[in-house]
Amino acid sequence: MNLAAELARSRIVLAANIVDGYPSEFEYTRDFLLDNGVGQLTTISHPLQKRSVAVSRYVRYANGEIVSDRSVPRPNYPPLTHAIDLSTGLLPLRSDIWIGFNPIMTAMGAIVPRSKILANWAIDFVPSRGANGFIEKFYRGIESFMMNHIDAQIENTSAAMTARREMTGRTPISQIIAPIGVWKDSFSEPQLVRHAERRVVYFGSMDARNGVPFLSEIFPIMLSRDPHLQIDVIGEGESSPLMANLAEHFPTQFTYHGYMKEQGQIDQILRRSVVAIAPYDESPGSFTQFADPQKLKYYASNGLPIALTNVAPAAEEMSNCGAAILLSRADGNNKWVDAVFHWLDNSDDWFTAAKSSYNYALNFERKYVYVNTFSALLDLVAKKTK
Repeated sequence: MNLAAELARSRIVLAANIVDGYPSEFEYTRDFLLDNGVGQLTTISHPLQKRSVAVSRYVRYANGEIVSDRSVPRPNYPPLTHAIDLSTGLLPLRSDIWIGFNPIMTAMGAIVPRSKILANWAIDFVPSRGANGFIEKFYRGIESFMMNHIDAQIENTSAAMTARREMTGRTPISQIIAPIGVWKDSFSEPQLVRHAERRVVYFGSMDARNGVPFLSEIFPIMLSRDPHLQIDVIGEGESSPLMANLAEHFPTQFTYHGYMKEQGQIDQILRRSVVAIAPYDESPGSFTQFADPQKLKYYASNGLPIALTNVAPAAEEMSNCGAAILLSRADGNNKWVDAVFHWLDNSDDWFTAAKSSYNYALNFERKYVYVNTFSALLDLVAKKTK
């Protein structure tokens, strides 16, 4: 298939709920399509959370240029006001491919069938949304309706694909695995000289699910063991005060950067680090067991060996290729500290693991992932129009 030629004559709709300033698969997919010559593209975005801007935005592109851009002010009190999003299904749009990035936005593409291919591109799988009974049933009802009507289900992991299929009892015509990717600019091959830095890094949400309270226990042990050690922490969330407290107690060794918007700035910190850490919560039911955490990809693309728990589906893959060591919080604080210091103190072992991590990430260069995904979707379009 000549992907460029097929995209140039395609009409595609992307529909999602977003948080402004926090790019997601929706924005990245839009950028890929525009950069690769899509003929006609329409993007529909609604607020996801309270911190989202209270507008619904409709943008239409032709040959890479914006031809219309309309923002409609609206109430934003989620989840109740997500009912407004249902109006998306009434829009007079025709397309070759309609991609929704959640069940509601996907289902809206089925209300008035006007797309050759309807696809759901899931960004996560959560067994329970933690909502009240009515909202949970409403959401799952829409999800089942969606699964009955889609041509393609796109998931980040096989674990999520299997779990959603088993929960809904429905199997779409096409099942596509599109791992979380990393843009080429975020790749940096490790060099042995970096090992002298003696830096540990954590990048991600500041919450219990990501193990930040556990980090607040082991980081002081590391810093006390080696007065030359530097630790960088990037991110924000409910556990941010724990990291801010460490910055006060270890002002010359510990830097809490908070939220950083520019990925390039984050990459610069990752590229001067030696070891990364990711102690995901191991409690049953965590959606991380179905997810493809982006921070693991950013760690790997910058050549960082990782100490992490065996929760995310990628964990065993990274361990098997030598990019990570798998630990449990039950192993105790000292075992985690010893694992990190093994890499800090052994340059040859570190360099081997760093190269393995980088090589693992090469499979997930974002353009490569999108080329494969849209090749599969356009092949479906071709088969359906024969």
